[in-house]
Amino acid sequence: MKINLVTTKENIKEIYVRGEHILEMYEKNIEGSPTFRYSFLDPKTGSAKDIEPEIADHSVIPVINCVWQSDCAYLASCEPGAGGNSRVTVFRHNASSFKTEVLYSFETKTPEKEPGGKIKIFVFTGNILIIQNEILKDPLSESIAGNITFSQTLVNTETGTSIQIKDKNLINNGINLIKPVSRTHMLLKTGFSHPDDSRFSNIPESDSLIESVYYGITSSFLSAAPLESMTSGFEMLATAYYRKNILCPHIAGDYIHFTLVDLENRIGETIFYNFETGKTVTCQDLSLNPEDMRIAYVINNTPYIRQVREDRVEFINIFTSKSECIFYDEDFTSALGNILMFSKKRGGRNYLRGYRLPKLDLVFETRGAYAAGCRDGENYYIYIDCR
Repeated sequence: MKINLVTTKENIKEIYVRGEHILEMYEKNIEGSPTFRYSFLDPKTGSAKDIEPEIADHSVIPVINCVWQSDCAYLASCEPGAGGNSRVTVFRHNASSFKTEVLYSFETKTPEKEPGGKIKIFVFTGNILIIQNEILKDPLSESIAGNITFSQTLVNTETGTSIQIKDKNLINNGINLIKPVSRTHMLLKTGFSHPDDSRFSNIPESDSLIESVYYGITSSFLSAAPLESMTSGFEMLATAYYRKNILCPHIAGDYIHFTLVDLENRIGETIFYNFETGKTVTCQDLSLNPEDMRIAYVINNTPYIRQVREDRVEFINIFTSKSECIFYDEDFTSALGNILMFSKKRGGRNYLRGYRLPKLDLVFETRGAYAAGCRDGENYYIYIDCR
């Protein structure tokens, strides 16, 4: 195990392994709108290089990389186009060659003139994109509830062909998340809700979107774009509606895991789905803190539930129902691989400490706060906010 601690004073949001580099994603506000800036860190030299810095101020559209073990970064710019529209350009940047190419470009209505509307772009193997538009039925309405529908277009950038997606589930509820699980399979979450999206707080039942989590073959999903059900043959892992919501799913080891939350009653039901065996383990009626609802983890390919007691933090092994780790006088921060990270104040200063399971060896301690982390096998990259 090699732990690389990287100090930062910037607002870093996420980091990803991309080939032999670490892709860093930063966020800042430009005139009230969030924009994304990307850079590649070379772990061998410790130096980072910004990716097309001139695009950063126009990078307001999220591009989700759905390619398994990709070594590329994708970003999109949004700039004024013809006739009052905006021109969106999708770029691909190769970490090895440091070359950037235009993958696709299209025109759309100006986001500023359509309040609440959003664009999201998903990138797949074979230069295939899914472009999702959020459409407001009444652009003048201040309400999102009941006022939003979705449209998705599948584009093959090599052939220049495009297909309007007909799946009613996707049109009515939207694509929330797609993650590659392997080279052949993917995770799909449909539907948006609060707390995942603040726009959907306090909405009536009639305006609620249906949330669902699916697991299936990526190529089958894409090839079914002209049909009315793109998830045919997929396994639905869970669904939720109105009073229950699904927190953003995670993939770790052989598991997809997520929690169905009932905010009104402050309880949750956590689901661990083993995609290698097809078996599911469920933990019901777990107490939740609305400010800290990430309670499910997979460590050393074993499912755990984190429970915060009055004087301690416990990690409970799902298979044995026993507390394998108990921490006192420390605040849990994050888990990465088989490392649990806790913050502790000493001498008026904040320190971050990392413990390795199962023996709880202290593998690092440093001044600062946890900002982001990722791992590539036994190489860990942990960013420390030293502000």
